[in-house]
Amino acid sequence: MNFSSYDNEIDEDIMNSIEKLKDHFNKIEVQNIYIYFLYVVNQTCENYKRIIVPINDGILSKDVLMSEIIKNRNESGRRFNVTGIYNYNFDKEDLVEFMNNGNTLNEYKNVSDIPFNKSIDYFEHHNAAFIFLSNEKGKNTKKTNNIPRKKTLKHMTPA
Repeated sequence: MNFSSYDNEIDEDIMNSIEKLKDHFNKIEVQNIYIYFLYVVNQTCENYKRIIVPINDGILSKDVLMSEIIKNRNESGRRFNVTGIYNYNFDKEDLVEFMNNGNTLNEYKNVSDIPFNKSIDYFEHHNAAFIFLSNEKGKNTKKTNNIPRKKTLKHMTPA
Protein backbone atom coordinates (compact mmCIF):
# COMPACT_ATOMS: atom_id res chain seq x y z
CA MET A 1 0.00 0.00 0.00
CA ASN A 2 1.22 3.44 -0.87
CA PHE A 3 -0.03 5.80 1.81
CA SER A 4 1.79 8.87 0.52
CA SER A 5 -0.41 9.03 -2.60
CA TYR A 6 -3.49 8.66 -0.39
CA ASP A 7 -2.25 11.55 1.84
CA ASN A 8 -1.74 13.71 -1.24
CA GLU A 9 -5.31 13.02 -2.39
CA ILE A 10 -6.65 14.04 1.05
CA ASP A 11 -4.58 17.25 0.99
CA GLU A 12 -5.88 18.11 -2.48
CA ASP A 13 -9.50 17.46 -1.42
CA ILE A 14 -9.10 19.71 1.63
CA MET A 15 -7.48 22.46 -0.42
CA ASN A 16 -10.28 22.30 -3.02
CA SER A 17 -12.90 22.51 -0.25
CA ILE A 18 -11.16 25.54 1.27
CA GLU A 19 -11.02 27.29 -2.11
CA LYS A 20 -14.80 26.79 -2.53
CA LEU A 21 -15.53 28.20 0.97
CA LYS A 22 -13.01 31.05 0.76
CA ASP A 23 -15.62 33.62 -0.26
CA HIS A 24 -17.68 32.95 2.89
CA PHE A 25 -14.88 33.98 5.29
CA ASN A 26 -14.82 37.60 6.44
CA LYS A 27 -11.96 39.34 8.23
CA ILE A 28 -13.04 41.22 11.35
CA GLU A 29 -11.33 43.24 14.07
CA VAL A 30 -10.43 41.11 17.09
CA GLN A 31 -12.64 42.11 20.05
CA ASN A 32 -11.73 39.58 22.75
CA ILE A 33 -8.84 37.23 23.29
CA TYR A 34 -8.08 34.40 25.65
CA ILE A 35 -5.09 34.71 27.92
CA TYR A 36 -3.74 31.35 29.05
CA PHE A 37 -1.58 31.27 32.18
CA LEU A 38 0.51 28.09 32.20
CA TYR A 39 2.08 27.31 35.58
CA VAL A 40 5.32 25.38 35.21
CA VAL A 41 6.84 23.59 38.21
CA ASN A 42 10.08 21.63 37.77
CA GLN A 43 9.80 21.93 33.97
CA THR A 44 6.33 20.39 33.96
CA CYS A 45 3.08 22.22 33.28
CA GLU A 46 1.28 21.66 36.55
CA ASN A 47 -1.80 23.82 36.01
CA TYR A 48 -3.30 26.39 33.68
CA LYS A 49 -5.88 29.14 33.84
CA ARG A 50 -7.83 30.72 30.96
CA ILE A 51 -9.40 34.17 31.07
CA ILE A 52 -11.19 36.29 28.47
CA VAL A 53 -9.93 39.84 28.02
CA PRO A 54 -11.49 42.52 25.80
CA ILE A 55 -9.01 44.44 23.67
CA ASN A 56 -9.20 47.88 22.06
CA ASP A 57 -8.27 48.62 18.44
CA GLY A 58 -6.75 45.16 18.04
CA ILE A 59 -4.09 45.73 20.72
CA LEU A 60 -3.66 44.05 24.08
CA SER A 61 -2.15 46.96 25.99
CA LYS A 62 0.91 46.65 28.19
CA ASP A 63 -1.06 47.94 31.20
CA VAL A 64 -3.86 45.38 30.83
CA LEU A 65 -1.35 42.58 30.30
CA MET A 66 0.72 43.62 33.33
CA SER A 67 -2.35 43.85 35.58
CA GLU A 68 -3.55 40.38 34.51
CA ILE A 69 -0.07 38.92 35.13
CA ILE A 70 0.03 40.46 38.62
CA LYS A 71 -3.49 39.18 39.41
CA ASN A 72 -2.69 35.65 38.25
CA ARG A 73 0.92 35.08 39.28
CA ASN A 74 -0.01 33.37 42.56
CA GLU A 75 -1.38 29.84 42.29
CA SER A 76 -1.85 27.18 44.96
CA GLY A 77 -0.15 29.34 47.56
CA ARG A 78 3.00 29.71 45.45
CA ARG A 79 4.36 32.73 43.63
CA PHE A 80 5.38 32.39 39.99
CA ASN A 81 7.57 34.49 37.69
CA VAL A 82 6.97 35.14 33.99
CA THR A 83 9.31 33.06 31.84
CA GLY A 84 7.67 33.51 28.44
CA ILE A 85 5.05 35.59 26.63
CA TYR A 86 3.61 34.41 23.31
CA ASN A 87 0.64 35.30 21.16
CA TYR A 88 -1.26 33.36 18.54
CA ASN A 89 -3.02 35.41 15.89
CA PHE A 90 -5.00 33.59 13.23
CA ASP A 91 -4.64 36.27 10.57
CA LYS A 92 -3.85 34.25 7.46
CA GLU A 93 -5.59 35.29 4.27
CA ASP A 94 -4.78 32.05 2.56
CA LEU A 95 -5.92 29.00 4.52
CA VAL A 96 -4.10 26.68 2.14
CA GLU A 97 -0.85 28.46 3.03
CA PHE A 98 -1.76 28.11 6.71
CA MET A 99 -2.19 24.35 6.31
CA ASN A 100 1.25 24.05 4.73
CA ASN A 101 3.07 26.15 7.35
CA GLY A 102 0.78 27.35 10.12
CA ASN A 103 3.37 28.91 12.41
CA THR A 104 1.68 32.06 13.71
CA LEU A 105 3.03 31.94 17.27
CA ASN A 106 5.06 35.04 18.17
CA GLU A 107 7.40 35.41 21.14
CA TYR A 108 7.81 38.60 23.19
CA LYS A 109 10.92 39.14 25.28
CA ASN A 110 9.26 41.59 27.69
CA VAL A 111 5.84 42.91 28.64
CA SER A 112 4.71 45.25 25.86
CA ASP A 113 1.68 46.03 23.71
CA ILE A 114 0.66 42.95 21.74
CA PRO A 115 -1.05 43.64 18.40
CA PHE A 116 -3.71 41.33 16.97
CA ASN A 117 -4.39 41.71 13.26
CA LYS A 118 -7.83 41.27 11.74
CA SER A 119 -8.86 37.66 11.81
CA ILE A 120 -11.24 35.45 9.88
CA ASP A 121 -14.52 35.58 11.82
CA TYR A 122 -14.81 31.81 12.03
CA PHE A 123 -11.39 31.54 13.73
CA GLU A 124 -11.55 34.65 15.94
CA HIS A 125 -11.84 32.60 19.14
CA HIS A 126 -8.42 31.05 18.44
CA ASN A 127 -6.57 34.35 18.96
CA ALA A 128 -4.81 34.11 22.31
CA ALA A 129 -1.89 35.14 24.47
CA PHE A 130 0.11 32.55 26.39
CA ILE A 131 1.93 33.47 29.59
CA PHE A 132 4.36 30.87 30.94
CA LEU A 133 5.03 31.21 34.66
CA SER A 134 7.57 29.16 36.61
CA ASN A 135 7.83 28.73 40.34
CA GLU A 136 10.30 30.83 42.30
CA LYS A 137 13.31 29.10 43.65
CA GLY A 138 13.88 29.33 47.37
CA LYS A 139 15.58 32.50 48.48
CA ASN A 140 19.20 31.94 49.36
CA THR A 141 19.84 33.44 52.73
CA LYS A 142 23.13 33.40 54.49
CA LYS A 143 23.07 31.07 57.41
CA THR A 144 24.57 32.59 60.49
CA ASN A 145 26.55 30.31 62.66
CA ASN A 146 25.90 30.89 66.29
CA ILE A 147 29.16 29.87 67.94
CA PRO A 148 28.58 29.33 71.60
CA ARG A 149 31.04 31.19 73.74
CA LYS A 150 33.04 29.14 76.06
CA LYS A 151 32.28 30.22 79.54
CA THR A 152 34.57 29.42 82.34
CA LEU A 153 33.07 28.57 85.61
CA LYS A 154 34.64 29.99 88.67
CA HIS A 155 34.85 27.51 91.38
CA MET A 156 33.98 29.01 94.64
CA THR A 157 35.80 27.68 97.55
CA PRO A 158 33.94 27.44 100.82
CA ALA A 159 35.08 30.02 103.25
